[in-house]
Amino acid sequence: MSTEQSSFSSLAHPLEDEVTMVYQQTCTAYQNIEDFRTKLLSFLPLVTGSSFVITIISDPTKNRALLNLVLPFGFLGAILTLGYLCYEIEHIRRQEALRTSGELLEKKMALPSQTGFFGQLPSPPSSGFFTDIHAAEFIYCTTIAAWVCIALWFVLPGRAIIIATIVLILLLAITLPVMNIMRKYFRKIARGLAHA
Repeated sequence: MSTEQSSFSSLAHPLEDEVTMVYQQTCTAYQNIEDFRTKLLSFLPLVTGSSFVITIISDPTKNRALLNLVLPFGFLGAILTLGYLCYEIEHIRRQEALRTSGELLEKKMALPSQTGFFGQLPSPPSSGFFTDIHAAEFIYCTTIAAWVCIALWFVLPGRAIIIATIVLILLLAITLPVMNIMRKYFRKIARGLAHA
């Protein structure tokens, strides 16, 4: 019985080593998500641009089989990019939770202000146009519009760019306010859980 009580009390009041270990794991998890997001946001435009150039250079109008693949290939790229955008939203949620946990652990460890990993991070803007989330949105929305342009390039020549531009404007009009609301919501939930 005393063993159960001592293990329970160590969970309720973790030792400094345990707090330090959890803090290091939190920092690592946060940095891993940040690295993955950066690599993915670099990779998407590269693949999309390469696909566009290859499609134009290969001139599918000379090969009917290739021409029949351009439309579904382009829409598949757009759908996959939309899936990555949804995955990005989940990463943002996780990062907000990790950031809140990390800030609380820094307080628990009595680290001086702005000396810990999370204390040194710039505070996330509650609003504003130039944020990491908006940069990601522009990349995802532009990539989706580019895939739509690839899909329609030979089907609707001359109109593909116009349609892709309309798609881009609509996506940005939808995602900009939605992402602002979601980030505030994720931050509110993370803070609420931290104080519970």
